[in-house]
Amino acid sequence: MSSSFLIRIGMMLIPVALVPFSLLLSMVFGSSGHVSGSVSLIESSIPVLFAVTASMTEPNNSRSWQVISTVIVFFFLRYALSLFVHDVQNRDLISAFTTAFITASFSSHITANTLYLKRYLQSRFLNFGILLICCAVAVALVFCIHSILIRVFADHDKSNFLMNFPVFLRVLFSTAAYQFLMPFGSEDIAYNFMTSDPDLDFIPNITDHLFIFQYASIAVCIPAMLIALYFKIGSSRRLPIIFLIMIAVITSFFPHSECFVLLTLMWLWPGLFTLHVLLSSVLMLLCLYLPEISVTTYGHENINFINPITLIGTNNNSNLIFLLACAGSYLFTTMYLLSYVKISTLSWKIKKHKNVRIRLISDRKDSKDLSLLAIRTMKMAGGIDNLKWVKTTGNLLKIGYRNIEMVNAEAVKGVGIDSRIDSGEKVIYIYTRSSEIAEKICRKIIIFAEREFADLTKYQEVKQNAMDSN
Repeated sequence: MSSSFLIRIGMMLIPVALVPFSLLLSMVFGSSGHVSGSVSLIESSIPVLFAVTASMTEPNNSRSWQVISTVIVFFFLRYALSLFVHDVQNRDLISAFTTAFITASFSSHITANTLYLKRYLQSRFLNFGILLICCAVAVALVFCIHSILIRVFADHDKSNFLMNFPVFLRVLFSTAAYQFLMPFGSEDIAYNFMTSDPDLDFIPNITDHLFIFQYASIAVCIPAMLIALYFKIGSSRRLPIIFLIMIAVITSFFPHSECFVLLTLMWLWPGLFTLHVLLSSVLMLLCLYLPEISVTTYGHENINFINPITLIGTNNNSNLIFLLACAGSYLFTTMYLLSYVKISTLSWKIKKHKNVRIRLISDRKDSKDLSLLAIRTMKMAGGIDNLKWVKTTGNLLKIGYRNIEMVNAEAVKGVGIDSRIDSGEKVIYIYTRSSEIAEKICRKIIIFAEREFADLTKYQEVKQNAMDSN
């Protein structure tokens, strides 16, 4: 379990790590020839790679189809969004997360079988149709959500219900929306609403306040929260969290590049992301009211690389105090809350896998295979590991067992009135309708045991020789 977890989460961190890697290449080599083309190729492949790796965190018997369907759905969904919701920002981010959810939920589990190729292809076409229907639903939802957001954060007159709220509640609602939209790169809707709010004119340099909070969120808040998770989670699963902390810190040097880190947090631990939204909304509200915050003199919109020393300011301690306060509050608050909840409640499983209970295993009455009857007999005797030998005498099937507690005595009685268990010799006696049926069941049990590297004939021969010598 742990190794599977590490592999899947490790794969998901690859596209997240490619974001700062491509930005570092672009910063070091600039626009030089082949490097610029390679950087563009990496950046364009990150969203679809994130969709594939996120989808693969959910188990599926048909891995190849899940990868193929994810790629197809991603490009189809992105194209559909460009047609019907063309004014939405960062369609790649929305497509990546939505595609992963669709294919992880609805990709077929049927594996290829050359004996039933027609049926396999039919199932694939049917599943592809289901995925396209899900894409249409996703486009409709994105359109509705985007329209609602535009309407809510449009104007500052009395027609907007938000303007009827007290300033404190309006800012708190706006900051929460800002945090929820950050993973999808659409936070500008809430950002523009706050910066142009006439009731916030008393806050000097509000854009600088928002910028330093965005930096603090990814540079200190998310790492502090993940550190708290590191101490809560099992030791065998801590390695991906260490890498995610490192990626978050490196990403903080590049403004507006934290989306995939937040998407990863939302995908793996939605409960933790919700906690981040609640805490960060409060801290962002405090940040707006902090005095004497300044970032740079040349405007942060054009910054491609953040120098922490310049950002904090050598003569201004309020920025540094705010960053330390964010880190400390996030760390201790998260550690306190995690002490009362289980990690499983913070993560999610898209598909609930129910345990399958088989009440009765039996072949058809006219079947000549009798494999299922052999399996039923082995289960009744406690499984292959509980069998010592098996043989037939006419229509009587004899099974030597190791532990009587593993044998289902009620099931043995249900086979026939003459079937019984001899606890002294440790033998199960099962009477069948004919010697042919008994021989087929015996042969099937021996074959199944050989596949598990168990020999049920060797002990039988030794026991038979000992009986003959007496």
